[in-house]
Amino acid sequence: MNDHGDADYSYSVDYVDLLGYFRDYLKTRFHGQPQKVLDDFIKRGILTYHDDNLIRFKSAFFFHYFIALHFDYDPNFKKQVFTEDNYLNFIEEITYYTGLKRDDASVLNFTQQKLNDAFADFNTDIRNNYEKVDRVLESKRDDTVTFQIDEIKAENKLSEKQIDDMYDESLSAIPVSKKIEKKDFSNQNTRRQIDKVLKLACNVLKNSEDVDDFEAKKIAYQNTLISSISFLMQYRDALITHYIKFKKQPDHFPKNIDFHIFIKIIPLIHQVVIYNWLGTQKLRPVITDKIEKDKTTINISDFERFLSVFIYSDIKGSDYPQKIEQFVKSTKYNYLKDLSYLKIMSYYHLRKNDKELDKFYLKLLADIKQGIGQLDKHSKSRFIKNLENDKKKGSL
Repeated sequence: MNDHGDADYSYSVDYVDLLGYFRDYLKTRFHGQPQKVLDDFIKRGILTYHDDNLIRFKSAFFFHYFIALHFDYDPNFKKQVFTEDNYLNFIEEITYYTGLKRDDASVLNFTQQKLNDAFADFNTDIRNNYEKVDRVLESKRDDTVTFQIDEIKAENKLSEKQIDDMYDESLSAIPVSKKIEKKDFSNQNTRRQIDKVLKLACNVLKNSEDVDDFEAKKIAYQNTLISSISFLMQYRDALITHYIKFKKQPDHFPKNIDFHIFIKIIPLIHQVVIYNWLGTQKLRPVITDKIEKDKTTINISDFERFLSVFIYSDIKGSDYPQKIEQFVKSTKYNYLKDLSYLKIMSYYHLRKNDKELDKFYLKLLADIKQGIGQLDKHSKSRFIKNLENDKKKGSL
């Protein structure tokens, strides 16, 4: 259906033509009734029959899934997918494929190379200006500034549509898509679709749990993390630039949230999205290694440290509360203390904790408030008591 279906009609195929394909396929494999097999696919809800005598996949999921299975059945097809920028037409299929085959180092290496192609220049800016990352994100409401990545290098500036669509999939519940998007091989470019490249690299790394090369996974995680920061800075810059130029927030921007507040919490939204894209217990050793090395690494931002600490905490890595405490006490940036406070508050209210862990969270929350000057030591006990009462009432 991918090869012969009508792309303008969700890759639909005439029933008779598809029946002929089933007949030819079954001839060389096992004895069976082609029509019965085809009709069984329809009865099971994998395929669907339409009055115009056309057969389509019932949902996009099945289409992507079966193409992913086809990678190993047809090496030439797989080679075509991973040639130049063709892979951008098969983001979902590659994700499913690596979910099925979790030891394919070649796909991990391929997606990391494409990540380098998309972000290399940006990442150089981030590494060379690592202190600026925290300074920009620390900026106050009335002093919102952009990171201003090198304009010469940033030839692939985010379009307004990308600004509108950014993070959408992770911030809203989207129903299963029934329409299969047409694959367009004429308009794909790694350096102009950095959002797709980043998400794919995250998903493939998440699915590469059985790749034996631990060093390769450590490098991939570090590269993916720094690329995600580059992405965040571009997104943030684009939003602020649009707001300054047009005196309003972009279309499709959340209507019930203040623009300045949104800019302040973008780093937290970003952390949640990256966790959703690559967070898994199987990467725990890789993330642990990064957290430990970050403690003695000088030329990285505290935000980069924050990402690893809370991705690790979101997957409930061993001793994660202690790692949070160490980070909160070590960072000098109020914006990271604020974001850490929100994360800890969510753990306190939304997780099933024992009494000792709840007590630990409450003390840490009070310490953060006191550390940023929003709570004096005489009000600490009352603050903790109020949080305990809120939890009993079920209010966040």
